[in-house]
Amino acid sequence: MDSGQLLERLLEPGNEGRQWFFFERRALGAEWLRERLRITANIAHDRYTPQHHVSLPIASVIDGCAAAPGFVSQLKSCADDVAEALPRTRPLAQALPAGLNEADAASFAKLYVQMSDDLTKAAEGATRLQVEAAVAGPARMLASAMAEAVSEVGDRLSRARETSRQLLHLRNRAVHTPDYELGRPSSAGPRPWTPDDTQAVEKALAQAKRLQALCLSDAAQAAEANLWVLLGEAGQGKTHLLVDATRRALDEDRPAVTVFGEQLTTTDPLTQIGQQLGLGALSHTTLLQAMDAAGAASDSSPLATC
Repeated sequence: MDSGQLLERLLEPGNEGRQWFFFERRALGAEWLRERLRITANIAHDRYTPQHHVSLPIASVIDGCAAAPGFVSQLKSCADDVAEALPRTRPLAQALPAGLNEADAASFAKLYVQMSDDLTKAAEGATRLQVEAAVAGPARMLASAMAEAVSEVGDRLSRARETSRQLLHLRNRAVHTPDYELGRPSSAGPRPWTPDDTQAVEKALAQAKRLQALCLSDAAQAAEANLWVLLGEAGQGKTHLLVDATRRALDEDRPAVTVFGEQLTTTDPLTQIGQQLGLGALSHTTLLQAMDAAGAASDSSPLATC
């Protein structure tokens, strides 16, 4: 039985345990992939110089494409930061500053209700983002949907920020009245609207923008498409970038392999990739399923660069 036949048997339903043993210890397993990296580095020769490696931001796109744990963790952390930064509203009676005249008090109340509604809706959206980020991974990466959702949260927070600034303006007018000092609460009691409250809204908006930028980044789009195309002139470091991405993936116990496109022809490249990897003349479906199975054995998405 050759390698191709063995892979086909392993991919049959009911062989999940054998898949783990096979991919953990043999073809597409850690030791096998390390050996492939050594061969790849030898073929690359002076195009891959790890001793002169410089980390570049573009490397994060490759990590995103493979839904690397570091990228997924960053996504979850950003979603949590948005939820944690959201200020908690309190009853109007507690937020209303003393010393406001009747007209300003009515304006404050109307604005406060509007802002509270926006913050409540933003909090609901932030919770949904946390849920989506919690299940993000190789099999589920909805970066575009998350970007749209966080945009709605950001819109709510933008309105809340503008409203909070108006509230702060009204509060500052009350500060200079005698009644404001008389109505100042004790340190242990509820406090009226302060500049800290406005800053909290602004901080939450900044966190939402940070999450939105991540969801719209090249890394997130590559993660959602599970595909990335790198173009560039010869000698710009593409080979080094891709081989180093393979090395980093293997260092993180994620399956990864690099195949040189220069060794492929335009006819049936997938079959040629399987042959280059020493797996025999596999069908396209078997090769791709084998890589998926190798990723499943390590709870990650396999990274293949060419």
